[in-house]
Amino acid sequence: MTFTLLRRILCLAILLISLEVWWNGRSPDVYEKNMRQIIEYSLSKGILPILWELYPRHPNLLEASFDPGHFRDNYVAKPLLSREGGNVSIHRDGTSQEYEGSYGGKGTVFQELARIPCFSGNYPVIGSWMIYGEPAGIGIREDANEVTTNTSRFVPHLFNS
Repeated sequence: MTFTLLRRILCLAILLISLEVWWNGRSPDVYEKNMRQIIEYSLSKGILPILWELYPRHPNLLEASFDPGHFRDNYVAKPLLSREGGNVSIHRDGTSQEYEGSYGGKGTVFQELARIPCFSGNYPVIGSWMIYGEPAGIGIREDANEVTTNTSRFVPHLFNS
């Protein structure tokens, strides 16, 4: 999903909620609550199951769901609103490994477990950024654990045109 498409979806959602509030004479509190929910889902891990539903089996996506019973094993549970590995749990081969954090309480996303390769005892994760559809940078974060945290090593890269 491109940034433009996501922006169009958000604009449509804002318009629909605005019209719903106006037509039904609801209070602005309802409008604010709905807007917060749209923003939370679009700017959080809540977008992952939505993307999977829109683009099932896409090669750049991992299967994701809001349903805790969706996966039997080999999945990751992530709080909707979390960062840097906080409160993530890995469920693999009948066991689970949990990472502490200060997040949670707003819902959970369940996502297919991706096997991350280990190089010399380290698990690298690459994050990439696009600006107006153009590559803008990457960051490599690595740790001795599969889940990277705010104390993991980070190496930023910048693309110059």
